[in-house]
Amino acid sequence: MEDDGVNTNVYPAKQTKQDYMMSRRETNIVGETSVWEHFPVIVESLQTDKPLDGEQNFNFNYKVDGDNHPGMIYYKVIEEPAA
Repeated sequence: MEDDGVNTNVYPAKQTKQDYMMSRRETNIVGETSVWEHFPVIVESLQTDKPLDGEQNFNFNYKVDGDNHPGMIYYKVIEEPAA
Protein backbone atom coordinates (compact mmCIF):
# COMPACT_ATOMS: atom_id res chain seq x y z
CA MET A 1 0.00 0.00 0.00
CA GLU A 2 1.13 3.53 -0.74
CA ASP A 3 -0.31 6.62 0.94
CA ASP A 4 0.96 9.95 -0.42
CA GLY A 5 -1.29 12.04 1.85
CA VAL A 6 -3.83 12.61 -0.93
CA ASN A 7 -4.38 9.18 -2.48
CA THR A 8 -4.09 5.68 -1.09
CA ASN A 9 -3.17 2.87 -3.48
CA VAL A 10 -3.63 -0.74 -2.40
CA TYR A 11 -1.75 -3.45 -4.27
CA PRO A 12 -2.44 -7.20 -4.15
CA ALA A 13 -0.29 -9.23 -1.77
CA LYS A 14 2.63 -11.08 -3.31
CA GLN A 15 2.18 -13.95 -0.87
CA THR A 16 -0.67 -15.22 1.28
CA LYS A 17 1.25 -16.46 4.32
CA GLN A 18 2.56 -13.98 6.85
CA ASP A 19 4.57 -14.43 10.01
CA TYR A 20 3.08 -12.68 13.02
CA MET A 21 5.03 -11.87 16.18
CA MET A 22 3.35 -11.02 19.45
CA SER A 23 5.18 -9.81 22.53
CA ARG A 24 4.23 -11.70 25.65
CA ARG A 25 6.82 -10.05 27.88
CA GLU A 26 9.01 -7.34 26.44
CA THR A 27 11.80 -5.94 28.62
CA ASN A 28 15.11 -4.17 28.27
CA ILE A 29 16.18 -4.74 31.89
CA VAL A 30 19.53 -6.56 32.03
CA GLY A 31 19.18 -10.08 33.38
CA GLU A 32 15.45 -10.43 32.68
CA THR A 33 13.98 -12.65 29.97
CA SER A 34 11.89 -11.37 27.06
CA VAL A 35 9.27 -13.65 25.53
CA TRP A 36 7.81 -13.43 22.03
CA GLU A 37 5.27 -15.70 20.40
CA HIS A 38 5.64 -16.41 16.69
CA PHE A 39 2.89 -17.92 14.62
CA PRO A 40 2.38 -18.08 10.86
CA VAL A 41 -1.06 -16.95 9.74
CA ILE A 42 -3.05 -16.23 6.63
CA VAL A 43 -4.59 -12.76 7.02
CA GLU A 44 -8.10 -12.74 5.60
CA SER A 45 -9.03 -9.10 6.25
CA LEU A 46 -7.52 -5.97 7.81
CA GLN A 47 -9.20 -2.78 8.99
CA THR A 48 -7.31 0.40 10.00
CA ASP A 49 -8.18 3.95 10.93
CA LYS A 50 -7.64 6.81 8.50
CA PRO A 51 -5.48 8.72 7.88
CA LEU A 52 -2.63 6.20 7.85
CA ASP A 53 -0.33 8.34 9.97
CA GLY A 54 1.27 7.91 13.39
CA GLU A 55 -0.06 5.36 15.87
CA GLN A 56 -2.62 3.13 14.23
CA ASN A 57 -5.62 1.22 15.58
CA PHE A 58 -6.16 -1.95 13.61
CA ASN A 59 -8.13 -5.17 13.61
CA PHE A 60 -7.58 -8.22 11.48
CA ASN A 61 -9.11 -11.63 10.87
CA TYR A 62 -6.82 -14.56 10.24
CA LYS A 63 -6.56 -18.31 10.18
CA VAL A 64 -3.52 -20.22 11.37
CA ASP A 65 -1.29 -21.60 8.63
CA GLY A 66 -1.56 -25.34 9.29
CA ASP A 67 1.57 -26.17 7.27
CA ASN A 68 3.80 -24.41 9.81
CA HIS A 69 3.95 -24.44 13.58
CA PRO A 70 3.96 -21.62 16.12
CA GLY A 71 6.92 -21.07 18.36
CA MET A 72 8.07 -19.20 21.44
CA ILE A 73 11.24 -17.11 21.46
CA TYR A 74 12.96 -16.52 24.81
CA TYR A 75 16.06 -14.41 25.26
CA LYS A 76 17.84 -13.01 28.28
CA VAL A 77 18.67 -9.31 28.09
CA ILE A 78 22.43 -8.85 28.40
CA GLU A 79 24.49 -5.75 28.88
CA GLU A 80 26.00 -4.43 25.68
CA PRO A 81 29.78 -3.97 25.68
CA ALA A 82 31.03 -0.43 26.20
CA ALA A 83 32.15 1.34 23.03
